[in-house]
Amino acid sequence: MDGQACFDFKITPGFHTPDWAKGAVMYQIYVDRFCNGDRSNDVETCEYVYIGRPVQQIKDWDKNPSTMDVGCFYGGDLQGVWDKLDYIKSLGVEVIYLNPVFVSPSNHKYDCQDYEHIDPHFGKIIRDGGGLVDEKAVDNEKAEKYIIRSAGRDNLKASDEFFARFVEEIHRRGMRIILDGVFNTVVPLTSGWMRKGYTAVPGITSREPVSPGTVLTAAFSAFMTRAIRPGRITGLTTAGGAMIPCRS
Repeated sequence: MDGQACFDFKITPGFHTPDWAKGAVMYQIYVDRFCNGDRSNDVETCEYVYIGRPVQQIKDWDKNPSTMDVGCFYGGDLQGVWDKLDYIKSLGVEVIYLNPVFVSPSNHKYDCQDYEHIDPHFGKIIRDGGGLVDEKAVDNEKAEKYIIRSAGRDNLKASDEFFARFVEEIHRRGMRIILDGVFNTVVPLTSGWMRKGYTAVPGITSREPVSPGTVLTAAFSAFMTRAIRPGRITGLTTAGGAMIPCRS
């Protein structure tokens, strides 16, 4: 079997595990399935098309996942996590590890389309409107509501500011936070994906895979510096994963 060097595990010279992480109790949260703290930001049924079919809002949390569960949304968000911080703290948790929270069309958000901003569906939607796609739609030509919600500057700004306050609340309780950046799993993106049932990263039009550690890493680093304040980021790793501790 032919192996590809890009998938090899690598050792980073000089890397060491931060002392605060050694033996720490960490609590991982898949945000969409944790707690719905703000119903105004829930993804709506037929809001847009993802992987060839309209997304679905799930109201029955006891329902078994479907075969295309990646396009089903339960409404969990950062407000829901915020509401449970005292409970999480009571469990003895020292570090909260969040699955991706940046703008993305999937419920797991491992296929990020914009590393500069928190997804308003997890943050704040202060400007809404626009129509939904047809229940039989196969593209996003008419995904007006999704465009307003996920790309509207007012919503992105409000979500970023909310996230900064959210992090401060975690710090106030003596806990730390780690974000999953997944820069090593960015897929090929084209400007036509929005029309084909996906979404596109603004400014990236090449049909070649986006290289980890380039524009997306720079954009994320800039976001973290802006949102958390200089000096509060302890590290940024991209080899084999991107897990970013947000407190020194």
